[in-house]
Amino acid sequence: MAREEFRVSLAEKLPKRLRIAVLVSGKGSQLTAILSLIDKELIAGEIVAVISDTRESGGVRVASDRGIKTLICAPASFAHLDAFGKRLSNILDEINPDVVVLDNFASPLELQHGRNRHVVERAEALLEIAAMD
Repeated sequence: MAREEFRVSLAEKLPKRLRIAVLVSGKGSQLTAILSLIDKELIAGEIVAVISDTRESGGVRVASDRGIKTLICAPASFAHLDAFGKRLSNILDEINPDVVVLDNFASPLELQHGRNRHVVERAEALLEIAAMD
């Protein structure tokens, strides 16, 4: 599917106010960027959850400072990568976000687009979606 076709089909399926989940593993630069876009009203949405692979990530601190629900899902806690991916997908199903921003958190995983969930790599993709309104 061409990039433009993906953007159009994605925009048709998303609500006007996005429920966003952000997966973080580092200092939280993508999370900070998304929060800034929301604060500046460039994206109509809210971050409903932050999922980190470690309690020590900077992204966890950023989320905590903003009162955002934070969950830890560490791959080392699972015997197999498939089990980790399944647990992560189950968490996302429970949260039910419209969009999940990966920021390389789950790069070895193939997270499935849920019935109501789209997966993007970076915060910039949210701007593209917002620009389509």
